[in-house]
Amino acid sequence: MAVCPHCETKSETLLAKCPSGDGFYLVDDAVYASDKDDPMLGRCIAGRFIISSILGRGSMGTVYRARQEQVDRDVAIKIFRSETLLQNALGRSGSLQEREAAQARFVQEARVLGKLSHPNCVTVYDFGMGADGEFMYMAMEYVAGLSLHKAIHRGLKFDAIVEITRQILAALREAHTLGIVHRDLKPENIVLSYRFHTGEQIVKVLDFGIAKLLQNDEDQLTRAGALFGTPAYMSPEQCRGELGGIGPQVDIYALGCILYEMLCGQLPYVTHIPQQMVRLHQVAPIPALNLRRKFEVPPGLQGFVQTCLAKDRNDRFSDADAAIAAFEKVMEGVGPTETGLLELTATDSGVRARPGISRGARGVVLPGNHVGGHALNPVGNAGAVEPVAPRPVGAQGLSSAIATLPPADTPAAPSSDTLDSPGGRRVSLPTSAGTRATVSGKKKASAAAILESSHLRNRLLLAVLSLGICVALIVTIIYFWG
Repeated sequence: MAVCPHCETKSETLLAKCPSGDGFYLVDDAVYASDKDDPMLGRCIAGRFIISSILGRGSMGTVYRARQEQVDRDVAIKIFRSETLLQNALGRSGSLQEREAAQARFVQEARVLGKLSHPNCVTVYDFGMGADGEFMYMAMEYVAGLSLHKAIHRGLKFDAIVEITRQILAALREAHTLGIVHRDLKPENIVLSYRFHTGEQIVKVLDFGIAKLLQNDEDQLTRAGALFGTPAYMSPEQCRGELGGIGPQVDIYALGCILYEMLCGQLPYVTHIPQQMVRLHQVAPIPALNLRRKFEVPPGLQGFVQTCLAKDRNDRFSDADAAIAAFEKVMEGVGPTETGLLELTATDSGVRARPGISRGARGVVLPGNHVGGHALNPVGNAGAVEPVAPRPVGAQGLSSAIATLPPADTPAAPSSDTLDSPGGRRVSLPTSAGTRATVSGKKKASAAAILESSHLRNRLLLAVLSLGICVALIVTIIYFWG
């Protein structure tokens, strides 16, 4: 059943215009029931994108699934609220001139992102502003797939790690050639996608340049402690707040962290204290590879990772092109990678063929809410290696409270910011300010046991009290009738 989010008129036709003529479109009643207060559901953006559901929410906006009927495809639309962007960027509401400047910067950066055209990059279809200037939007390729975060959680073969690294570097090379720096590269922004009609497996990198698109470097340089990115993958220069001089080397550093995590099952630096994470990236020695499996890795791989993780940006590879050349040199003699090494299926990727469409449904389900700061993480398997899933840091700094873990078997839901915590496994959890807080599954289980014990004790006390009252009544009756 479909329902109009505006007047609640019901009909059988999904995404049809509301019969009442209020200008809204009918959405699934279950979607409406769970998000009644969302003002965008059922609206048509720019006369062609019909908002059908919510994929995720973030500190700076919301990611929606939308239908573009003219070309018969689904898209992912990111809605950025102007006032929220200014509040996060400036720490205040901002004047009319500042609002107009933010909108102009959005258009400028979106045009640059629209130039990205590569199989490993998510395509930007369109961008613009609402009629009243209240929000800005970006329509992007809607892809279905498995996030690298979840894949790391499951565990990856070495051949898969090599192929994933190659494809990430290919996406970065395309961006760096165009002068685009990702700035927030992390497993949640990387999708292992599956093409239903060909069975082709491909790595997709999301959210190129979104961090820059959402900030004004000149404004940020005047604000102490304002950081953008995800601390677990942030380069030392990002941790120092050197936003004006950021270049391709920050992506190389993030890639080094990701490659280390794929090989070792954990990040190079792990801490539950936000400020400490930022400090470790700047001063802690680069750790040696501690492989979680008995991989037979080429001898030069350790050096490649260490070069990526160099503290001084000038000691890293200058860009993805230089990194690719070095990586391929390290992999000489290793042999070709296997086909199907990512071990994806249509079921894993979330791809479903729609009736009557022979070309298959290649979309990519976003692994997270990629709007300026919040990540949606798919659930992992209970027996997998510990995952780490930080959130990006907003302009307010690193002082927010730690997020809460859901139950281990909670299924993935594309409209909420959740993490999976396998029983007994240690999971690094992000704070809302974007750093990683390490939480022990065992401690959580212990807390649950204590709580259960407390409930049992209360029940016993209640039983004893009830028994005492009964005994007192019996004694009173005997006394008066005796």
